[in-house]
Amino acid sequence: MTDIVLDLTDVAVGYHARRALRPTTTRIVASNIDAVARRGELTVLLGPNGSGKSTLLRTLCGLQPALRGSITLSGNDLHAMPAAELARTIAVVLTDRVDPGMLSARELAGLGRTPHLGLGGRMSARDHAVVAWALDAVGATHLADRPASELSDGERQRVLTARALAQEPTLLVLDEPTAFLDVPSRVALVELLRAAAREHHLAVVMSTHDLELALRVADHVWLVDRTGRLSTGTPERLALDGRIGDVFDSRSLRFDVGSGVFTLTPAHKSPIRARVRAPQPAASAIGRLLGREGAVVVDDDQPADLLVDTGEGLSVFHAGKVRPVEGLDALPRVLRDLPRTDLRLAPGNAVTSTLETLASISPCFTATTGDRGPSRWRPVHDLYDYADALAGVVGHVGARIGTTEYRVAASTLYLGYAARLWSLALGGIVRTGILPDVDRLLWRDVDGRIDLHLPDAVGWVDDDLDELVEVAREMVLGRHMEPMIAAIRAAEPMSARLLRGNTASALIGAARVLDGEAGTVAVKLAETILLDQRLVDTVDREGPGFRRRSCCLFYRTPASGYCEDCVLTRPNALEKKEESACPPLNPKGSRPRLSSPKAEGANSAGLSRRTRNRC
Repeated sequence: MTDIVLDLTDVAVGYHARRALRPTTTRIVASNIDAVARRGELTVLLGPNGSGKSTLLRTLCGLQPALRGSITLSGNDLHAMPAAELARTIAVVLTDRVDPGMLSARELAGLGRTPHLGLGGRMSARDHAVVAWALDAVGATHLADRPASELSDGERQRVLTARALAQEPTLLVLDEPTAFLDVPSRVALVELLRAAAREHHLAVVMSTHDLELALRVADHVWLVDRTGRLSTGTPERLALDGRIGDVFDSRSLRFDVGSGVFTLTPAHKSPIRARVRAPQPAASAIGRLLGREGAVVVDDDQPADLLVDTGEGLSVFHAGKVRPVEGLDALPRVLRDLPRTDLRLAPGNAVTSTLETLASISPCFTATTGDRGPSRWRPVHDLYDYADALAGVVGHVGARIGTTEYRVAASTLYLGYAARLWSLALGGIVRTGILPDVDRLLWRDVDGRIDLHLPDAVGWVDDDLDELVEVAREMVLGRHMEPMIAAIRAAEPMSARLLRGNTASALIGAARVLDGEAGTVAVKLAETILLDQRLVDTVDREGPGFRRRSCCLFYRTPASGYCEDCVLTRPNALEKKEESACPPLNPKGSRPRLSSPKAEGANSAGLSRRTRNRC
């Protein structure tokens, strides 16, 4: 067991105040102190300003008497020990400024050997070696020959610490030894003091305001609260007991037990909740930055207002949109400009559950999540941004459905892709109230069919379902279908109205599947999306259903069929089919009703076998 060097029992520290013509009064700063300091350990004294730390240290050094209680040093009464013995046993570094006169740094450090010198006061070779070791230990060897008066505050503090080490004490007491040092130097000095305690069997007691550093390196902590009460223990025990938080927490700062650091307390009663997707140490740095901006970091299974992601460059996901950020320096400005909204990120496990629910409906509603496996997945935006990616998939679709005509294959791909996105977006809203973030989807081409994967379980929720539908509308139409229309038409001119008709048809088909025979919730939500200016001329209301106003061109393929939304009135011979299959309106202003679509196998939800196969 480590030997006890310093033992305090029921100690009270303070001052005797003497004033002219008035009785002497006693001011107690801290009382009822019971604590020990052991050989080989670094003991750190912590407490707020005015709690009595410096007064306690001066009492430990014998510079002022205790008001009550006993202090023993290696079993001896501290205040009964001769001055010469105290000088050899205790080394002190206080915050008081020292006037070094004309001494060099080496000579100032050499004063630590004074208690060990004889009457002649001459230093032996060993004494010089001890001084050299002490200067080297504090990283001050390069300062040895400089005048001490020319040293900076930080350099002088190093030399004074070297003076204390040169004294070769049993107890080393330091009051704020890191006060004037930069961060690397603080860490180096504290590590040095702990190493000195271990290697030279010293008891080291130091006070500091560098709380986070102290809690990382201290063997033992003396914690003084604002009332002068002292608690002792390992840093971990005092943190877990809540003692550190009780002493240092304020309206703006809170000690986080898990990380061992202070975090900013949000000023708002309902602070912004943020998730961070980044490797360490970037995640911790972003977390601190978010704290300064009034946000608290939450894990993936909690609701959140935004997500900061470094996966494809720094981005902020907020209110259903992705906001690229040009470097970490720009992140605070982006965060401050975010509008307040009720749209928030759903818990990750709830998004995963939503995807599982949708996958049970049909393959058209399926998007995997989690581990993507060895297959090469690409962001869905590659279909719109890279012509070679789109051309490759269109070619595979054409081979699968048996056509060499680009427009037919591209239209078929587009309709199936639109059906997939609407199935996920509208399906999530209707079934669980969660909109999966289709912006983050990845895709792969499997023989002309597109598989979808959501690498991170990200989705959006809002108490107002209509608002969530509006987000889905802009997400699917504005950020996916319109860019894909532009990409398809850039490869070969074709009707944008035809492709927008596919968008509407895919939306209606997904809504019918979701409603089944029981209800009309999904169809009613789909009708609000069809009011979008980009879709208003794509379908007509016809009785309880809809009729397309443009053809999807799938009837051109050898094995094509007709769905109940088809604009055609009869099957045409393949060789006589025209490129434009939109018959004119009849004199009454409506299109003739399809005579034989159901023979093609429309399912009970109104989605034909042909439409399902194109998913």
